[in-house]
This record gives sequence, structure tokens and C-alpha cells, in this order.
Amino acid sequence: AGYTSFPASQALALNLLPLSDYEKIQLLFKQSYEARQILAMEHDFHIDAIEDIREPVGLAARGKVLEPTVLAGMAKALSSIRYLHSSLNKLAVDFPTIWDIAKNITELRSLEKSIDNCISVDGEILDSASVHLSSLRQQIRNKRHTMLTNLESFIHSPGGQKIVQEQIVTEREGRYVIPVKIESKHEIKGIVHDV
Repeated sequence: AGYTSFPASQALALNLLPLSDYEKIQLLFKQSYEARQILAMEHDFHIDAIEDIREPVGLAARGKVLEPTVLAGMAKALSSIRYLHSSLNKLAVDFPTIWDIAKNITELRSLEKSIDNCISVDGEILDSASVHLSSLRQQIRNKRHTMLTNLESFIHSPGGQKIVQEQIVTEREGRYVIPVKIESKHEIKGIVHDV
């Protein structure tokens, strides 16, 4: 169990019990032999740092909404599972007992693609998640650009140059701000964000 890198594998190893069924024992020895041969032959054979997605899958099956970071982890796990299935398929002729296990792996390429189209690897919801979201985000970008343009115009105008400390637009707590001279703070409407 200490040599495993995946929680499900560790649980399987910890739950092993002695067997008396000769055929089952022979099968397990053959699986172990083939697995060792694959690892000796394919030094880079791995499934990355795959996350254990059993719990979130169970939650989703019960209708729970999953966080974007969890979905990103699921997409990565699905990609690793697809890679594993594909790699073992190429070795199926030489390692039939391992392939007997791996052939039952279900690739969920469409689910993986759906998640990848909506959520980044860091768990950020992408504009491509929906047309409406993309439209809203574009409107926000346009509004921010308009506000920034207006502020830039103001600080470079003759009236603005009289009251601004520096001709820069910066941000405080997600809001655009301009540095105003202390003696001019009553000459402009607005909220003081910092002094």
C-alpha cells in the first residue's frame, strides 16, 4: 500500500486477504508479473497525479452541483484514464491479463471535452461556458474600457490637470481611481478610496 500513488489503489492493497483458490492466485501472479514487465519496459508509464474523483462523482450522481476546481480535477482524471486505456490497448497482445482489466475502462471523452470547454485547468469558468456568459463578460470589458477611456480623457483635460496629482489611472479594491490633490478634493464628485 505504501508504494501506491492513488487512493483507490491504496485501499485495494490494504484490503488484500490471503487466498486459497489456486486459479485466482495464478491469475493475480500473472497480473503482477505483467504489470512489473510493463513498468520495466515503459519507464515513463504513468497516469500523472490523478485525483480520486469517486466522491465528487457520487455527489454529482445525487444531483449535487460541483465547484469548478473539482470539475477541472475530474477532467484531468478523465484525460489520465483515457491515456491509460489507450496505452494499455497498444500493449494488449503482449499483456493479455492486464488488458482483461483495462478493456473495461470507459472513456468519457465527450464529458472531458465539455468540462474542458467550460472550465480552465485552474478551475476558472471560461467565456466559452455559455453564450450568455460570454456576452456578459464582453459587456463588462466594454464598460471597463469606456470608464478607463473617460478617466484618461479627464486626467489629460485642462480641468483635470489642475486637480489631479499624477496623470495616471490606477485601481483600488477593483475600482478605477485617480490621484487627486488634497487641496482639490472638493472640486470633484466622487468617493475617497485612499489617502
